[in-house]
Amino acid sequence: MWHPFDYVPRSWRIPALVILFALTVIVGYITNQKLNVFQISALELAPNVEAAQVIINEWLKVDSNLNTAHLLQYRDNFFILCYSTFLALGVLHRRRPARRVRSHRQFSW
Repeated sequence: MWHPFDYVPRSWRIPALVILFALTVIVGYITNQKLNVFQISALELAPNVEAAQVIINEWLKVDSNLNTAHLLQYRDNFFILCYSTFLALGVLHRRRPARRVRSHRQFSW
C-alpha cells in the first residue's frame, strides 16, 4: 500500500519527527489557556446547547468580541494538524523503511 509520506526520504524522517513533536508540544501548550473559567476545548465537549451558551457567556465576560476564543480555536486547529502529522509520520517510520516510489514511466502497460 502506498502512502504520501513514502516520498519523504528516511534521512529526513527523524528531523521532521523532532520538529513536529516540538510544534505539537508548543502549540498544545499555548492553546491550553483558560478563558475565564473554561478552556477552548470545553465548548467542543459541551453536552447540549444550554451548556455551550453558559461557556460562551463566561467567555464574553472576559472578551466581548471573542477575539481570544477565535485565536485559540485557530491554534487548536493547527495543533490537530501538527499531532496528526507527527503520529502518521512516526507510525510510517517505525513500521517500514523508505521505499523508492516508482514513477509512472516504470510501469509497463
